Amino acid sequence: MTLCEKCNNLGISDALHNVQANISDGNAPPLSPLSIGNWHACLHDINQTSGSCDLCALVMKGWRQHRPVIVQSSLVSGDIPPDDQPSDLYDDILAISQYRGGCIEVEFRCNSSDHDGDQQVQSFLEIRCRPTSRTSWDACGELSALFRIASGGSVDPRIRNGAVIIY
Repeated sequence: MTLCEKCNNLGISDALHNVQANISDGNAPPLSPLSIGNWHACLHDINQTSGSCDLCALVMKGWRQHRPVIVQSSLVSGDIPPDDQPSDLYDDILAISQYRGGCIEVEFRCNSSDHDGDQQVQSFLEIRCRPTSRTSWDACGELSALFRIASGGSVDPRIRNGAVIIY
C-alpha cells in the first residue's frame, strides 16, 4: 500500500499494537475512541494526495459513497423540500465549498466481544469531514469513511507494519 507522508505518520500500527498488548496483559480494550491529530487539514488536501496515496484515495471514495446516503436521509426526513432543492444537492463533494474546507477528524476505536471465553477485538479507523457550515436545508452532513483494521500474516499488499486496512 502506497501512503503519503501524512498517512505514513498516522500511527495506526502503534495504536493497534498498544491495544493488542493491553489485551494480552488481561486488560479490556479502550472504550473511548482515540483521536489522532496532525493529519491532513481539509478535504482539499486529502484530494490532492489521493492520486498517489492509497489511504487518501480510499477516504475520498468512502466519502463519495457516504454523500448520497446523507442526501437521501435529508430528502426522506423532509429537511429538504422536494420542490425547493439546493442547486448543489447532487454535486461531487469537491464542488461543495462546505466540504472542501471542512474540519477533518480521525479516530481509532475498538469493539470487543466474548465468544465462548475467547475475547474478540475489532479495531476501526474512522475519518470524518465536518462541513464548515451547515443549515437544515443544505444536506451537508458530516461525511464519514470507516475502515476495519485487522492484524495478520497475509501477503495482501495492503498490509503495513502488521496492520491491514480493509475498506
